[in-house]
Amino acid sequence: MRSALSVVCALALGLIAPALAAQSVHYEGGLSVASGKYIYAERTTSWVLTNGLALSAGPVTIRAMLPVFRQNSVVVTVSSAGPIPTGGATSTSDTGTGGSGGRGWHPQVVGSHQVAVETDSLAVDSGELVTGVSGYELAVGDPSASMTIGLLRGAAVGISATLGAKAPVTGTDGFGTGEWDLGGSVSLSHRIGFTGLVSLDVGYWHLGDLPDLDLRDPLLGSLSFAYLSTAGWGLGMNASAASAVIAGYPNAYQVGLNINRVGRTGTLGVNIAVGLTDTTPDLTVGLSWRVGLTRPTW
Repeated sequence: MRSALSVVCALALGLIAPALAAQSVHYEGGLSVASGKYIYAERTTSWVLTNGLALSAGPVTIRAMLPVFRQNSVVVTVSSAGPIPTGGATSTSDTGTGGSGGRGWHPQVVGSHQVAVETDSLAVDSGELVTGVSGYELAVGDPSASMTIGLLRGAAVGISATLGAKAPVTGTDGFGTGEWDLGGSVSLSHRIGFTGLVSLDVGYWHLGDLPDLDLRDPLLGSLSFAYLSTAGWGLGMNASAASAVIAGYPNAYQVGLNINRVGRTGTLGVNIAVGLTDTTPDLTVGLSWRVGLTRPTW
């Protein structure tokens, strides 16, 4: 873990200087809401607000972001690979919320949303599933950073690689695991004419474990198609999959659609995703934006 973190830090330090000198800075953000019952008796609804900066220099882009969460239960947490219904507690109680089971909040940096389920802490003698729905709570998540390098930028084919990390600022006494998350992905894209783009992404994350629950390191993949008209309107479709984070439960599959408006100074998008398995939110709707703060010097 330490050696991998050292490599990430060394690469970031070596590339952050030219990124700062490039004076190409964008403000990026998003607001999304995900809702689903997963395997529980009641529905969990999660609101996520993210704010961050992106600095670019030639083929290198460095991003940093901070999420804020508002959720109506403790049974679903969010990892670098997406939401995870861990149950939120290691023991049941009269209220059904139990004790402190490590409600880890983490932002997504690389890859598609992924969830998995662990029910041992929620099963009761009757076979019913105890729910942790108890009203909305607000929490600031762990900060994260990523670095994307364009390895090939041809007229028709593009290849890029991304490294990401989540810092354990919030601990298990709040909304974090107290452990680092490290991951990365590789993206292959092919341009179709002047307006179409097909992309294939494959990613892997090493997730920090909760004190009472070991998390599997997920493999993630997505296939997407994007179309951008000459008038600045874009349409995208995507399908994503991820291996289960907790043993014994199915992989996660989602399909999504997004509509974007590209302007001279920024981009505004609307995103919709539908979960195809019980280990994903039933529906996720989001709004994303990207605003240029400075322009490149070349």
